[in-house]
Amino acid sequence: MTEQISTPEALQVIRQALETNGSTPPAPLPTHLNLKGPIGPSRVTSMTGVFQPRELEGRKLEGERHIETLMAAIGSPSNPTYLDPLVVWWGGDRWYVVDGHHRRHAYLRAGVHTAVPVEVFEGTLEEALAFAVEANSKDRLPMTLVEKLDRAWFLTVTTDLSRDRIRRCCSVADGTVKNMRKVREGLAATGATQEHLMSLTWQDARDELQGHAPKAPVPDWRSKLVSDYERRLRKTFGSQLFKNADIFAEALVVLDKRFPAWLLEAPAFSEHVAANLDRMIEERDNPDY
Repeated sequence: MTEQISTPEALQVIRQALETNGSTPPAPLPTHLNLKGPIGPSRVTSMTGVFQPRELEGRKLEGERHIETLMAAIGSPSNPTYLDPLVVWWGGDRWYVVDGHHRRHAYLRAGVHTAVPVEVFEGTLEEALAFAVEANSKDRLPMTLVEKLDRAWFLTVTTDLSRDRIRRCCSVADGTVKNMRKVREGLAATGATQEHLMSLTWQDARDELQGHAPKAPVPDWRSKLVSDYERRLRKTFGSQLFKNADIFAEALVVLDKRFPAWLLEAPAFSEHVAANLDRMIEERDNPDY
């Protein structure tokens, strides 16, 4: 499934299809597409690693709540209410969602798989990437500052878009994009490949250029266990964890009053606490952050 491959691999798939088949979409341009069925001109698919700026891995509960709201608006699959059209782009051999990923998930989970309204975005791959950021910046589930910075970094290392274009579509300062280009060139001079640069967050890229030790890779067994715990929590509580985070925190304390100390001692938790505090201070003191 294309949604599950890495971002560098996904971009390579798209670029290869464009090189092989050309970029001209099939005529006439569609107004409705299916969400299931054979890959081709009658179905729209998703490549979230490329076209979804929002980092869902860190905001699954918020995304879940948003999808539930959309599902309620869609209603019954026998008589659905259609939402705003998905914005789709032709990638050489298939249509990709560039705006409307949560709507697509909501349709699928509501059982609405056919004749979903779409609107075609016509442009190059680079233009589609920029449009995806702009569209998501205006979405009901807005991007955080860190997500905007990470997406600006992504566009800086994967496209030839102008500095002003990246600044405008990601809503970041011109000085930030200028600094990103310096970091990109600095890391490239050390032999870093584009694939490696794409794997970095903006913070990781700055740290690497400054010579800080890279984060140790997470052991496979640990990743699997974390995924299992996350899946079971989400399956049991769904968006209630997001809606009632204070109650969840209190429940942990009732379970064992040592939980707050344990969490602060856990690297995954303490790093996020520290990063949030540092980011709030830097955002307050530095308009180009």
